[in-house]
Amino acid sequence: MTLEEAINILGKDQYERLKNNEAELLSLEDKISNMLSAIYTVKTDIELEKLNKEYEALPKMQFGKYKSYAIKDVINTDPKYIQWAIDNVKNFQLNDEYKELLKQSIKKHRDEYNKYHILARCYDNVVHDDDEYYDDFEADMRGCFDPNY
Repeated sequence: MTLEEAINILGKDQYERLKNNEAELLSLEDKISNMLSAIYTVKTDIELEKLNKEYEALPKMQFGKYKSYAIKDVINTDPKYIQWAIDNVKNFQLNDEYKELLKQSIKKHRDEYNKYHILARCYDNVVHDDDEYYDDFEADMRGCFDPNY
């Protein structure tokens, strides 16, 4: 903001008064800072309330270890449980949106599982029988992922 823009906002008289009275300027700055903080707090509270209402509107699990959890959260954290519920709990069904989310979540969890097991196998391959590391452990690990290495 330019000085000219500030003078337009404050008005010429207010600008002159503040320019010549540092204590009043600092007091006004504190008041404005406090007001901005209060506005931010209220805005955050409103946003949290809105998110809570949206979360409360989500369908919840009605049984089992995830009772009262949002189905969407369970799909993202434990897709195997949802698959088990589909297969074993009478009348448990997912809408099309949640079915697609379940497919994505299963794939994501499978990919993470596979990465873990690849790393574990590579780790086993680069450790001697007497549990001493090879001299170039890092290079051996790279070799697990890059066949041209």
